[in-house]
Amino acid sequence: MTRRLGEVNAGTGFPSAPVRWDVKPSLSWRLTPAVRGQVSYAFTRYVAGQGVAHVLATRWTVRLGDAVRLWASVALQRDVPQDTPAQASGLLTLGGEYTF
Repeated sequence: MTRRLGEVNAGTGFPSAPVRWDVKPSLSWRLTPAVRGQVSYAFTRYVAGQGVAHVLATRWTVRLGDAVRLWASVALQRDVPQDTPAQASGLLTLGGEYTF
């Protein structure tokens, strides 16, 4: 469980089982010199017998001068276990960075 908690992020969601492999295409663009956006989709195949997951995510970064960046990320996840009903979840992260 500790290893899986370390894999949590708003771009790939929260793995509910051990991951066998995943694919994550993404598209990012710079709207202005200060604003950057990213949209991604992740498909995760869990180990045999555990099912799959789909994650749709977006991340937005705003630069407030040379030293400060703020960001927000949202991920919507749908886990499709092999033997139980599918479950939906979401993850929101907010962050900032100051460099000196």
